[in-house]
Amino acid sequence: MLRTLEASEDSLNPEKVALAIYPELLRDGYSRQQLKDTKRRMLFDAKSGAIKCQNKRLFVSPDWYAACEYYFMHIENPVGLVPAYEVACRPYRKYEKADVLRSPHLYREHCIRKIIHDPKVYEWFTTDAIVCSTHDLTAYVLMMDWDGDMLNVVVDPLIVEIAERNIKETDTIPLFYDAGKAPPENLSNRALVHGLIRAHKCSNIGEISNMLTRLWNRNNPDQYAAALITRKNNAINKIVP
Repeated sequence: MLRTLEASEDSLNPEKVALAIYPELLRDGYSRQQLKDTKRRMLFDAKSGAIKCQNKRLFVSPDWYAACEYYFMHIENPVGLVPAYEVACRPYRKYEKADVLRSPHLYREHCIRKIIHDPKVYEWFTTDAIVCSTHDLTAYVLMMDWDGDMLNVVVDPLIVEIAERNIKETDTIPLFYDAGKAPPENLSNRALVHGLIRAHKCSNIGEISNMLTRLWNRNNPDQYAAALITRKNNAINKIVP
């Protein structure tokens, strides 16, 4: 129980220090409630299929070195610093491979990428964001853009191996489709109100996500049906009433 509550004399939290020095405080009402809440969270994670592994949710960034080559040096086909099928990821630069995916994700959008170790690359990319290459289709596979999207970067070797194996065994083809975009209009109070109304009416994707959850929990899920439902899920908030 002390380990569950992270009791330690070296903790910066006085309550955890007190628990480590005087374990009898576990009988206190506050400590008992903390244990109940912790148990409830653990049960919820177990029932929802959450997996504890070596991973981080990180902001995703394009290869800005390649962008600068294009915009400022006028190089038509910039090289950049990140080769195809590799990523720069400062927090995990000591690992070999990463499974890069959306979280939560609905289909089988796994991008297995090698992690760059060259310290010279990290002299340019100084943040903890994951930097993708301009020479592969990572952005299209994960259907992401560059306005603050976050990716789940998993470096647990077992998870990476399983994802890589399953992609090959099921012959998974990445989804690719035109998600479209809203028509341009002048920014005004009227446009803001209509935007809020559309977001309220057209962004309810919970029903479709739950449909996919039930589909994937079948013994023999229809992968093609899952692809179609994922497409509908990702496009539902583009519909204008």
